[in-house]
Amino acid sequence: MNRSLGTLGVLVALAFPGLASAQSYPFETIARGSSGGPPTPLQALIQSEQELIASGSAGLIPPGVTVDFSRDALLVARMGMRPTGGYGIEIRAVEAIPPAPSVPGGPAISLTTVLEVQVFSRSPGPGEIVTQAFTSPYHVVKVPRPAMGGLVARFAAQATSVEFDAFRRSEGSLFHAKSIEVTRAGAVSIYERAPGSQDVTNVTGQISPAQVTQLRMALAQVDFPSVPADLGDDPSLMDAPAVSYVLTHNGADQVASGMKPLISQALRDRLQPLDATLEAIRSEVLASLPTFDTLSFSTRTPLGADAFTQTITILADGSARVEQGYLLREVLILPKVAQLSSDELRDLAFRVRMARMNTLPAQLPTPVHIAPPVTFALSAASQNPDNAGATAGEPGYYEGYAFRLERLVAKLTELREQVIQTGAVVGDDEFKGEVVLEGGEVKLRGPQESYTLRGDLAATIRRFRGETVKVSGQRGAAGELQVVDVLYPVRNTALAGSLEPGAGRPRLLTAGSSAPLYGPAARALHRAGSNLVVVDGWVFSDLNTNTITKVYLEAVRAKVTRFSILTRSGAFQGVVRAGDDVQVLGLSRSGRYARVKRGDVEGYMRVSRLRIGEPIVALATPGLSGSLPQ
Repeated sequence: MNRSLGTLGVLVALAFPGLASAQSYPFETIARGSSGGPPTPLQALIQSEQELIASGSAGLIPPGVTVDFSRDALLVARMGMRPTGGYGIEIRAVEAIPPAPSVPGGPAISLTTVLEVQVFSRSPGPGEIVTQAFTSPYHVVKVPRPAMGGLVARFAAQATSVEFDAFRRSEGSLFHAKSIEVTRAGAVSIYERAPGSQDVTNVTGQISPAQVTQLRMALAQVDFPSVPADLGDDPSLMDAPAVSYVLTHNGADQVASGMKPLISQALRDRLQPLDATLEAIRSEVLASLPTFDTLSFSTRTPLGADAFTQTITILADGSARVEQGYLLREVLILPKVAQLSSDELRDLAFRVRMARMNTLPAQLPTPVHIAPPVTFALSAASQNPDNAGATAGEPGYYEGYAFRLERLVAKLTELREQVIQTGAVVGDDEFKGEVVLEGGEVKLRGPQESYTLRGDLAATIRRFRGETVKVSGQRGAAGELQVVDVLYPVRNTALAGSLEPGAGRPRLLTAGSSAPLYGPAARALHRAGSNLVVVDGWVFSDLNTNTITKVYLEAVRAKVTRFSILTRSGAFQGVVRAGDDVQVLGLSRSGRYARVKRGDVEGYMRVSRLRIGEPIVALATPGLSGSLPQ
């Protein structure tokens, strides 16, 4: 379209308020920088060479760039001198504003084009690493002069932060899903799922108020309120990875979602500061977690037809246990336990991080041997997915992973020998039998002997009536057994999986098996649909196939969606806020209230104010509904 006719069209539209509202006005950046601008701040419309020189902005125009002021004008935004880096200024949008009618209800006639210029300024966030030199950011854009009449501009500063109650970024694809959610109070939830149902990360953390402020500033920097809802969609790209941003404030959601390959480069660049801020929050929360929850290292030494195995298992608190034995010979070697020092644990954690367990192959290449070689297996369980993984091979043969593995394997071998030489022998006897209730007492009925169970764990074992369990403890007088530990079933405080749809009794699909769930907390799962859930329970399994057969639930993890008061028997117990993670211990008889626990506080709240589980990530679909964790 001819420039004169196009500008005239805008003027005609502006003359009739019933026909037009504010319209986007074209502009083009000709100069922008973080330093080199004059020391004084300025926001101005420049319409002549004389005005450009008088404003002190002539030096901002790059060499070789000329401005024809008969056709164009300049908008200049300067921040002035700033003491460090991290500052910035940008003309984000320009709109032509309709004039007011000269008489009520009449046409608005004006030959002056009024521009509203949206200017965004940025300051460094708390703790942000910036250059320690003076800077002077600036931005200069060119706008066309109207074909008729004059041109004026008014500058409007954008907010330097965007408020939110919760902000969530989610990604989903055929084989992977992840999300991070940050609440106004600084609570962070991180969810990641890899192809195997056992490869699930679902952790929570807390960031400082300064970091929450930094996220608010990042949302303002990308002008999130103006980000389009549709970032790019194509129903034919069924397997394309998708991304979703959700800002919740005052009960309303602003959603921006799309398929990642279809997002324009301009939008990618615009959202990059926000993505970088969220990634920094994720990294900090994961770094604050223990490097590993459980670290296991075992070796197998062939001895003819037999083999000798040695395994050291180390927990996050530094407790270490070594078990040794033969595959065929009936030789009893009692386990040994020890406590690692803080220095030993710190050194071991450093070596685990250096190994980058999540990137190691499951099986390392090994040479061909005439005789069976010594082999090893190494695994780390961690809430931090970067530190979780497993590998196996032969000691000394690490291919391209020698730098990462040699020091870790050497340290684990050293600690194993240390525990063998100086550790304490585990002296509690082990007992196995069926749980029966007689006269109000909990008894363990074995093949030859029965024991009346004593100790705090007896109440726990009572729940497993009719099941076969294994415990460790010490015999007392008159057939009593003081229970020290429950060895089977195995307690798993973060068992993740998806609920089998359509099942009468809730069933958990995890690690390739479908297991029924029972216990008071199981009723809460009827509200989770077929979502992915994380539960705390006692796991019964087939010891031959290691397949889970059933799970007795202690609690189900849930997220609070609205502020609630916790009560018990009508008495105040405490409060929970939106975004808090709680453990659901059971439901009331009516099913309308849940008994929940957060920290040391326990009480009842409305079930309707809880979100149990995370929706299963499906393939990308038109509109992206249901394709990402909510």
